[in-house]
Parts: sequence; C-alpha cells; structure tokens
Amino acid sequence: MKPQYNPLKGEAPLEDKSFYSGEYLIKRNIETIPTLLDPIFPRVGSVAIAGSSDLGKSTLLRQLALAVSVGDSSFLGWKLNPIHKSAMVVSTEDFADLMTITLKTFNKEKKLHTSKYENIHFMFVIENLLEKLEGFIKDNPIDLLVMDAFLDIFDGVMNDGGQVRRFITKYDQLAAKHGFLVVFNHHAGKRTQQFAPSKDNLLGSQSFEAKMRLVI
Repeated sequence: MKPQYNPLKGEAPLEDKSFYSGEYLIKRNIETIPTLLDPIFPRVGSVAIAGSSDLGKSTLLRQLALAVSVGDSSFLGWKLNPIHKSAMVVSTEDFADLMTITLKTFNKEKKLHTSKYENIHFMFVIENLLEKLEGFIKDNPIDLLVMDAFLDIFDGVMNDGGQVRRFITKYDQLAAKHGFLVVFNHHAGKRTQQFAPSKDNLLGSQSFEAKMRLVI
C-alpha cells in the first residue's frame, strides 16, 4: 500500500511529489534559488538562448553541456553546480559523424580520457522525443537538457500562444519531475537584427518568452 500524504506532518511521499504542505516547504533548508550555473541559470526549469543565425548559439550550449558532464567547476567564469555531472543534447542540426569530429576537436584542447565523455548524451532523431527522453532520464539522471533548435522540435503553430505554452509546459514539467534544467535554442526574427537585443525580437508567440524563467 502506498504511503499517504500527511499535510499535518508536512511530508510528500518520495514516489509522489505532487502535493506539498506549507509547513514542509517553509522548513526546507533553502534560502536562495538553487543554480546550475551561478548566478545565471536555475538548477530546475526552462530557459532560452535566442538570436539570429550563425552566432554560435549551438556551440555555446554544447560547450555548456560538455562542461557540466566532464566535471568542470566553472563555465565562462561562472560557477557550475551539477549534481549528476550529466547532460543530454537534442540536436536537429547535427548528426553522429559531425558530432564525433566536434568532440575530437574539443578534446584536443582538453586532453581527457574518453571515459570522461560517458555522461554527455546526444539525440539526433526526434520522433517520440518526449517519451524517449523520459524513459532515458528515469534511469540516467541529468543536470541539463539542451533542445537545439526549438523551431525543429516544436510541432505546432509558432504564432499560437496556447500551443507554444502547452508544448513548453510538457518539458518544464519533465524538468521539475526529474530535477534538471532545460535550455531551448531559439531564433530571433530576421527583421529584428538591426535592433538592440530584446525578448520582443523572438520569433513566434509571446508565450515562448513568457513561459521561460530566463531568456538571453
């Protein structure tokens, strides 16, 4: 028989994190939002990096995933706080041969044993993506999920705020359930390139940036 949630004790059963009492929450030993990349990225939730094409967004996110998974203590001068030292990169713009060359090039500088790369994982085929990711993550906990690129992975109408929000919510809930950060790589509109960086430059519905905890 499953243990029952007891609001008086302020406990949430380990297998069901749906219900929390205020007493349980206020007793937790947390004073600031836990971060994966301090003080920029939270440990859990959804964030986005966006901009025009050919700026190096994919490279930046791949380097972050590698830093998390090979055990680096910092990234671009900011402290890393991974728990599992593991990351997943979903890439619709790369393939296995290209990623092999990329990793070999990266390791010419790092000079790490190949076993140090066992905790970074890649997906290039996105059919049934959500189900496959959850099945993998249940057995292989991660700190970071990179979704590159949002426009390829999202299967709805980009200007439909409801569809965008429901899609992102599925991954946000997955991140909350398993305790990791999702970073979406997104694009800015071509006609916005001459403007100053702004969340208003993003392609598609305003719901995209509204659902994110942070947009860079």
